Amino acid sequence: MKPNALLRAGTELLFPAACVICGSFAGVLCPVCRQFLQIEKKQICLACNQPSPNGATHPDCRPSALDGFLCCGKFSQIQPLVHAYKYERASELDLPLAEFILEFLKRAELLDFFSAFLLTFVPLSSFRQRERGYNQSELLAQRLSGIALLPILEKGLTRQMDTKPQVKLGKEERTVNVRGAFGVDSKLDLKDKNILLLDDIATTGATLNECAKTLKRAGAKAVWALVLARG
Repeated sequence: MKPNALLRAGTELLFPAACVICGSFAGVLCPVCRQFLQIEKKQICLACNQPSPNGATHPDCRPSALDGFLCCGKFSQIQPLVHAYKYERASELDLPLAEFILEFLKRAELLDFFSAFLLTFVPLSSFRQRERGYNQSELLAQRLSGIALLPILEKGLTRQMDTKPQVKLGKEERTVNVRGAFGVDSKLDLKDKNILLLDDIATTGATLNECAKTLKRAGAKAVWALVLARG
C-alpha cells in the first residue's frame, strides 16, 4: 500500500468519517444512505434534450462535438454529495462516487464498450484547484480507472485561461465563457483515439462540448461525456 493510502486508511480507522447525508459515523457515505441512490435509466441527447438510446447524440443534432452523453444518477440525490466533495473538502467521497458510476456502467451494459476508450476529465483553473486543494473530477477519474480497469489519460486536457463560474451564467453566456478555454499538449497523440470525458455535474453541457471540440481538434475520433448527474 502506498504511504498516502496507508495514512488515509489509518486516519479513517481512528477517526471514522460522518456520512454527509445522515451524519452517522459509518463512513462518508454510509451503507444505508448509499442504498437509496437511484441509477438514472432514461438518457437524453444533450444537444436537443430528447430521449436517446444510451445517450448517443442524434445524427441530426450534429455538429455537437459530443458523440454521446451519459448521466448516472438523480440530481436531487447527488447534489449534496457533490457539494460536500467539491466545497467541503470531502475528498474521500471519490471512492463511493466512483463505485456508483461503475454500478451505472454495469447496469447499462456499457463497461465493455468503454474499455476501448481513454478516460480523462475536465480540468480546473489553477486558481480553483489551489482553492479546493484538488480537482474533484481528476480524483474521480483516477478512482474509476482503478476499480473499472479503464485506461486513464492523466494529462489530456489543460486549462488555457481562467473563466467565470458557469453556475452564475445563462446558456449562451456559458458557451461564450468557455470558448477557447481548453487545450491539449502538442506532444500528445490522440489520433483516432476514443475518449470518455468525466465530470461531476452538467447543466447545459457547454463545458463538456468545448472540451470535446478541443479533443477532436487534437485528433480524437469519438468523445463521450459521463457525469454523476445533470442539474
